[in-house]
Amino acid sequence: MLNCLVRSAREKGVSEDIHVWTDRKISGAINHFMSRSESNHLTKQSPYFYDFKYRYLKKMLDYPYDAYIFLDSDIFFVRKPNDLVARLDQDPVHVFFEGALTDVKNLRRSEWYGCPMEKFVSMMRDMGVRTNNVYGVNGGLWIVRRDYVEKFCELVEGFYEKMYKSGYVKVNDEPPLCYAAHMLSRPEKHLLKDHLEDYGNYNCAESRSKLPDGTPWDMEFWFSNEQYSVNPSLAHCFRSKELLLKRMLTPSEKAERIMLKVKNKISSSFSHKAHP
Repeated sequence: MLNCLVRSAREKGVSEDIHVWTDRKISGAINHFMSRSESNHLTKQSPYFYDFKYRYLKKMLDYPYDAYIFLDSDIFFVRKPNDLVARLDQDPVHVFFEGALTDVKNLRRSEWYGCPMEKFVSMMRDMGVRTNNVYGVNGGLWIVRRDYVEKFCELVEGFYEKMYKSGYVKVNDEPPLCYAAHMLSRPEKHLLKDHLEDYGNYNCAESRSKLPDGTPWDMEFWFSNEQYSVNPSLAHCFRSKELLLKRMLTPSEKAERIMLKVKNKISSSFSHKAHP
């Protein structure tokens, strides 16, 4: 999927450096090679799920950029985005906030990675969040100014620890990101609903059959009952991973995948017949 992210960015005219950690060459990017065993070792160094993202962020301090933009590998560039760094709006951190978790009547979900929303908000307050509303976040894109990377990572780690010690051991990177972003930004300046030209979740009915093509789709917010017709520059295609992979396959690789699926279906059919 990294191949697809980078290619879609370059096809749409993005010329900025893109750094990737990978076990194979990604054309159009600055490659930091890492074997699968090295990647697995890095992942297992910590009990916290997906906190390797923040360790990669610290590695980026070797490169003297003013700010660092993180993109999930299932991001697809529909068109060249506006200046994303400008979304910091004088804050140290940017992330797209969505759905006030304190607005219980408008919530679609009662928990987040197994943690009840009321408990999550309480932990945020315990750890120093004083904003009027506490929002959820989408972790597919976030930005940190260079001078705040260490503080940002310190806050992330602290909230991982808070949730882990509270019994929520399967939390991924988003709740700690949510905490750090509340502490280092003004959430109302970074609401997703105010920046729908930049970014959106590609979670519509068509998301499993085609990639975004520049036509609007109906996007449901993850946390709240809000819904918008959107056509952003960047689409978070977390339901379209298979399509992202297929877009990068050569004709022979596509043929191999089709044959593999046929073989699996045949094998499954024989299995059902043998064990009615």
